[in-house]
Amino acid sequence: MTAEWASFAPRHFRTLVAAGAALPNGAHVDMTVFAARYRDMAPADGRLTLVPFVDVEEAVGMVAARYEELARTQPTLARNISAADADDLRRWHNEGRLRAIRAAVEGIERTVGLFTSAPGSVEWIDGDEVNEEVVLHAFNGNGFAASAQKVWAARPDLDPDRLLIGTIDGLNAASRRSAQRAGREAILNYVFVPLC
Repeated sequence: MTAEWASFAPRHFRTLVAAGAALPNGAHVDMTVFAARYRDMAPADGRLTLVPFVDVEEAVGMVAARYEELARTQPTLARNISAADADDLRRWHNEGRLRAIRAAVEGIERTVGLFTSAPGSVEWIDGDEVNEEVVLHAFNGNGFAASAQKVWAARPDLDPDRLLIGTIDGLNAASRRSAQRAGREAILNYVFVPLC
């Protein structure tokens, strides 16, 4: 097999390992799979609400603006991740799965971001996959993403034994912390292992 790939001169191969597994020298995490059953996630903290968007185009614009900001402030991370497609956002809105994150900021109720998940899978793990979670730049650092996941998990219409799953880029420290604060654990890592 090495001969077939030699003309591409690969420097790494990508593999999937258990989170916490010892990595060989020079290896680094590409993405981590985070998951938890809804019943095992941290309880909602009452800091915010999740409400449907009145106009889905507000959500489409919000995602575009956040990823443009990310390209300016964290260009390396921005090259690794991509925004949810506008048509997907519209479909999730129609399915009742897209929510505005509403929180009181300086005494004023504001839309600070959005959250959506839909049935999906990561590898062999089925559940509700986090498809987009955006907190607007002006509201970063307040823990709104973790709180939104907790509120979503507490919905009475969701099966408490169902998993909330998703992959998070290895460079996305903020999203990794948010998942952990919400009670989702790192269970698998996609790892780049050097070939030289």
